[in-house]
Amino acid sequence: MNNTKIAKQISEFIGAENITNATHCATRLRLQVKDPALVQTSALEAMAEVKKLIINGSSLQVVIGSEVADVYKEFTKLITVTEPGLTICGNISKRWMKRLMRMA
Repeated sequence: MNNTKIAKQISEFIGAENITNATHCATRLRLQVKDPALVQTSALEAMAEVKKLIINGSSLQVVIGSEVADVYKEFTKLITVTEPGLTICGNISKRWMKRLMRMA
């Protein structure tokens, strides 16, 4: 399946309007959602391209593999981020950002 189709399926199973923030690291899409109950976890886990799905509260990690950057590029065309955040190879939590700022 091509990256556009993978991105489209993921956004449909999570709900594009449900996504508040999206970033990626080397192998994972890292997402924040408004309502985790709206995420179709079984459908995501059934996708051959999704190696693993990790959910922790409103944070989702969709493990895809080394092609995640290409999927992310297509994924961001399909969603509107409502709570943009600082991204440096994934999310840096506000707590860590405050620590970094104190060190400067």
